[in-house]
Amino acid sequence: MLVSSEKSKRLNTYVFSLLLFVGVFFPTSSKGIMSVKFSFIAFAILFIICTFFLKKRITKSSLILFLLVNGSLFFFTIPASFLIKNYSFGIYPNFLFLSCLFFLDLKSIQVNKSINLFFLICSYLVITLGIGIIFRIIPIVNFILDYYTAGYDALLPNMLSGLKPVTTFATHSIAALFLFLFFYLNIKAYKSLKKNIYLLTAIIFLLLLLFIRSNSALVFISFSLFILFKLFKSNKSSLGYFTLIIIAIIIYFTFVDDTLIVFLNNFDISVILSSDKNGLQGRYSSASPLQVTMDYILSHPFSPLGLTYSDKLYYSDSGFILYFLRGSIFLLFGVYFGFISLIKNNLFNNREANFFIFFILLFEIGYPVLIYVRLLYFIPFYVVYSNHLERTSNES
Repeated sequence: MLVSSEKSKRLNTYVFSLLLFVGVFFPTSSKGIMSVKFSFIAFAILFIICTFFLKKRITKSSLILFLLVNGSLFFFTIPASFLIKNYSFGIYPNFLFLSCLFFLDLKSIQVNKSINLFFLICSYLVITLGIGIIFRIIPIVNFILDYYTAGYDALLPNMLSGLKPVTTFATHSIAALFLFLFFYLNIKAYKSLKKNIYLLTAIIFLLLLLFIRSNSALVFISFSLFILFKLFKSNKSSLGYFTLIIIAIIIYFTFVDDTLIVFLNNFDISVILSSDKNGLQGRYSSASPLQVTMDYILSHPFSPLGLTYSDKLYYSDSGFILYFLRGSIFLLFGVYFGFISLIKNNLFNNREANFFIFFILLFEIGYPVLIYVRLLYFIPFYVVYSNHLERTSNES
């Protein structure tokens, strides 16, 4: 029985490490040309993996939430199709796989300590890409341009020209969220495993966040500093190690490379906060592209579009607005309560579950990240790895 258990742990370790690596690094383009094929391959891998971890007994609540998400999209597509003849069926797999996550049983899954190494390797691959962007390392920049173009054609080049370490995430808002999640998991790993490498890794992610220069990055930097403050308050040795790292960074960027010094001299928080290109002002002001969509919703609250598509409306920059536009309160309820139930039912630590839910829902104000394919991969890994670290802390 022990052998069987160890084999199961090893297999789970490989499966969820694969989820992490594919989720973070699967390409979205080839030679700079975006490819839908890669997304469908990614969804196929996710589907195969998730089928092994479905609950043995499907609960009534998860089934209802699944039907709310999928049923509302197709139900409202029918009346909308009489007025709108274009469709966006390509977005449907994102909703489908989000709703499939509602059926996962992740709480009982155990992994072995090898997953710590896999997570660390993935962390440093992300860091390498981020540093390559900041220091304009041409092979890395070209690699990212070739394989990670997303959104519109000018999006990624603009990010890279601004030295924003968006790595595989293409845009600064999503990159800020993922850099923060990597920061947080490394801090949690440091507290659980008592290894300084994780604190060092977390600090590097915090520095990368600084280079993102966006409203979302500022929010995540603030919370990161608060997390570090709490850590140092309870663990004085961590403060000493942190101080040594900061001194080493200051020495390097003062006497070897002035990139960080130049960056900090030009860093203007007021410009970021007052920008009409991003943040709440860029999304919810009267000049926002979302204004037309909000006007439509207010004028037609009972006429959602389902999976139809109108080029007169804007479909990004707010999860709350997008879900209401496509499926009214039914889709909105299904998506958010399905996600909340998934996290609450699977994470050991209820306080951490609330923490994760809070940040994702906060981010949804500015971007529909819950249907973002990389997050669909990351959520199961996040839950399993957090529970693993929780078990490790309890055992020690």
